[in-house]
Amino acid sequence: MGTSRMPVDTPAGRLPLVADFLADAGREPVAFAKLHPTPFLIVTIPGSDEVVTQVPLAGRTMRRTSGAKGALLDQAKGRLALPVRKHSSPGADAVLVGRSRENDLVLPFESVSRLHAFLRSSRDNKWSVEDAGSTNGTLVRGRQLKPGVQEPVEDSAPIKFGWVEAVFRTSEGFFSELRAILTMTQ
Repeated sequence: MGTSRMPVDTPAGRLPLVADFLADAGREPVAFAKLHPTPFLIVTIPGSDEVVTQVPLAGRTMRRTSGAKGALLDQAKGRLALPVRKHSSPGADAVLVGRSRENDLVLPFESVSRLHAFLRSSRDNKWSVEDAGSTNGTLVRGRQLKPGVQEPVEDSAPIKFGWVEAVFRTSEGFFSELRAILTMTQ
């Protein structure tokens, strides 16, 4: 597949875009946190410059425009927003990240291993990432992780799964990002 854009609709189902959450950013922060209590992985879609240029949002369609406003909307449509939560593997203490549909967070890209990494939350709601012995490795803040070693992550921490770039966002951090996009595009 090389550098071509992966579809947002995958065998694992439709993966949500940042743009899909813009309507929720109109809520009060407490209401947003209640609706979306978990952190998010914000994943840049490889080749996202090829993403569809229209996106339905709260009853209207936003179109690509020139300048900063258009760039923000394009950015919202070219990134996945994946809630960090358990879907599979009952009993496992970690959120499983990888290319396989059996994972909790599915990243359907070539450079991501079937089971690539684990995301773990401590009792005090601190998060960490751990490489699962992936083929192409996991980087946090530009540092290569050794398999089996947990690395703490905080809001806005950059993570790479193979060549796929992501950012760890708390619910509060993601809400602030969405609010900024809404403010800049109105």
